[in-house]
Amino acid sequence: MTTITPKYLRESQIRCEPHGILPMGRTKFRQLIAAGDLPKPAMLLGKCNYWLEADVLEAIELLAASSTSARPENFAGLKHVGGPR
Repeated sequence: MTTITPKYLRESQIRCEPHGILPMGRTKFRQLIAAGDLPKPAMLLGKCNYWLEADVLEAIELLAASSTSARPENFAGLKHVGGPR
């Protein structure tokens, strides 16, 4: 019998530009989590936030399907808050 081990991702593996799965800044990433568009992280080892890769990829597919373009800057309802880019 084959056991599939889930893969966990750190925030930097998901959002860091330009090589993350979903390259965007921290503010937009946190807005997507707060809006429920991306899953909330799980705490592993009591101090580190991790996301289950399958959950992140599913959320990205849903975002892409609901948007006219899958580019992060075109996601509806997101506004940059903070300093200059």
